[in-house]
Amino acid sequence: MKKEISIEKKLKEMAEKRKSALIEGILSLKTHDELDDLIGAVKSARKAIDAKEVALKRHLFRVGQTVNIVEKNKTTQGIISKMKIKRAIVTAKNVQGEDVLWDCPLTMLEVV
Repeated sequence: MKKEISIEKKLKEMAEKRKSALIEGILSLKTHDELDDLIGAVKSARKAIDAKEVALKRHLFRVGQTVNIVEKNKTTQGIISKMKIKRAIVTAKNVQGEDVLWDCPLTMLEVV
């Protein structure tokens, strides 16, 4: 157990050092072109991470499965009625108790 904690602590420390180095590098940029190149790289990295998350989550969900739709301030339970490539149509109840269809990104869903 202690080894797991120390490994996690070391990984967090390494991540913080990398983040600090990145911030220093960003602050050393001098031109708009350098900054534009950096922004393009960040967007590409974000797109790759999102694609990886969607690919992993796509295999967790099936039509008819009960899921939680996780938003910033609340979680709503619903049932998947249709699966798309990156999204799912989820039937959930609104505040008035009516069925509503939500077109949710797979990254917003959790298995119940």
